[in-house]
Amino acid sequence: MIPPVSGDAGIEAQVFQLASYGTQLGQITDVLLDIVKETENLSPKALESLKELQTLKTKIEVIKKRSAQAAKLE
Repeated sequence: MIPPVSGDAGIEAQVFQLASYGTQLGQITDVLLDIVKETENLSPKALESLKELQTLKTKIEVIKKRSAQAAKLE
């Protein structure tokens, strides 16, 4: 569902048909985590955020696996 206050609702709806917010964020997360491997000098705040992002990605992957397993049982 596209909230009515998100920019141009027509454009948002078309983009959402191409890729959900989760898909878009997942792709951005994958690229960011890959790029950051090349970075040596992160601030303490950035390092903490990186750890949180990695943890979040892991939790999302667990949710996806559980959902796929549950779908197989149906």
